[in-house]
Amino acid sequence: MNGFTNIDEVWAFVAIDKDNTEGIVGAVIGGRSMPLVCASKDLVDKMRPIAQEAANQRGCKVLLKRFTTMTVVETIVPRTSL
Repeated sequence: MNGFTNIDEVWAFVAIDKDNTEGIVGAVIGGRSMPLVCASKDLVDKMRPIAQEAANQRGCKVLLKRFTTMTVVETIVPRTSL
């Protein structure tokens, strides 16, 4: 698996609608709908133009939020065949 050694922060682009509700910004990337959420500052920089376009199209503010507090809620392990 290609990934990070340890994910210790998550970044998310969050839209603020006119009624002050929040939602994760999404975009179609490579034919797939994807939330603009990542675990590296390098990816944030690549997603920023997409977030700007979402703000332009929707006419709303988009915040970049960084989450650094982590709690493991559940661990899901592979089931073995019977």
